[in-house]
Amino acid sequence: MTSDPASLPELRLLKGTTDQPPQRQIRRQAVIATIREVFETFGFDPLETPILAHFDQLALKYGVDDPILEEIFHVTDRGRRELGLRYDLTVPFCRFVGMALRGQFSLPFKRYEIGKVFRDGPIREGRLREFTQCDADIVGSADPAADAECLAMADLVFQRLGLETEIELNNRKILWGILEEAGLDGAKRDAATTAVDKWDKIGVEGVRKELADLGLSDSAIERIFAHLATGARGEEGLKELEDTDLRGNALFRTGLAEQRAILEAAKGFGLSAPIRLVPRLARGLGIYTGTIFEFFCRDRTLIDSSIGSGGRYDRIVGEFLHPGEPERQGDYPCVGVSFGIEPLTVALDKLRGAAAGALTVTEALIVPMGARDEALKLAGWLRRLGVRTDIDLSGGRLRKSLKRANAMGIPFLLMLGEEELAAGEVSLRDMTSGEQTRFPLTPDGADQIAARCQAARNTRGV
Repeated sequence: MTSDPASLPELRLLKGTTDQPPQRQIRRQAVIATIREVFETFGFDPLETPILAHFDQLALKYGVDDPILEEIFHVTDRGRRELGLRYDLTVPFCRFVGMALRGQFSLPFKRYEIGKVFRDGPIREGRLREFTQCDADIVGSADPAADAECLAMADLVFQRLGLETEIELNNRKILWGILEEAGLDGAKRDAATTAVDKWDKIGVEGVRKELADLGLSDSAIERIFAHLATGARGEEGLKELEDTDLRGNALFRTGLAEQRAILEAAKGFGLSAPIRLVPRLARGLGIYTGTIFEFFCRDRTLIDSSIGSGGRYDRIVGEFLHPGEPERQGDYPCVGVSFGIEPLTVALDKLRGAAAGALTVTEALIVPMGARDEALKLAGWLRRLGVRTDIDLSGGRLRKSLKRANAMGIPFLLMLGEEELAAGEVSLRDMTSGEQTRFPLTPDGADQIAARCQAARNTRGV
């Protein structure tokens, strides 16, 4: 019985999600492998946390009106428990550390996690509702060198990916000192920080209106804007900030001292990306307590949003462990860096060309030509030796297999025809040079083929 096409469901993707075909996914996995290798080079250990979490824990750090709460996918299970899909990897990490500390967990602890997160927020280039996040965090160290280590780690990731970047760096204490000196009510500090964070979205006049709504006068707002307009590289940027009339503010002075210590440590790590100090950099999430930073491509035509970010958040673990004791909530300092694979892939696609790259991971395609049993045996030998091997079981002609190997970019074709079988051999064709070589159809011959594939892999940098 044939189904009526009109009654079949429409095949469609949910808005804000996307498929990753092999060519693109191969590139994404290569990016993830690079990030993982750098994380481990810096001594970070892998951790995996659940995608589902209790909603109240995901919302712990935020007020009832915080926009992030609207972006959490909120669900109820059959036990009527209020749950949510994680919107980042930071809060689950802090929950894990909080639980582990109750079992005498050793600090400092350096972990990385790579996994899916979900946000029901605005969709744009490089930002989806379901995306892969790569985070590395240090808990248990307040040393500014830990902040600089996160910058150095991200810097090495981008070097290995071939992306030229620049860093925008700030400290929440610098921003808060500027707001405090302008006469802002301390209870409205978070709202003012959120307003400044919208600078690039709503413009100067939009920020001006939001600050005015918080009770600041026109002259106070102009004073804030004058300080936020500064921003220069490294030592020059520090001197520009130190020469302002805010030196008497304790918060501002602390933030500047931390900035100087981070810049000195970053120099020691050999950071290559230029750093610009940007007092108006706020980052919207309310978790940050000090250092904040964002990495951008120097060529903003690749992608104009940040491709990496992070900062210091010294209170979340303490809020899990000591919810009623604010004086103890700063006992577990944390700092981290995060990469979204989607914006990175967008930038790399534009840099290298979206059509470039491998279409398959297969290194050797075996064409049986009537020698099915021998082909299966050869495939088994090669796979156990680590060669990414496929068998053409379509029964088609050799010409069709050659065409497929060329189209997919498979480096080697292995042919088992009557002539090869009579001699107890297999023919290997190098699809790049066209050179054809015979090897014994034995485990020793498979070893030789594997060595040839490995040499080609090294040459291609795979």
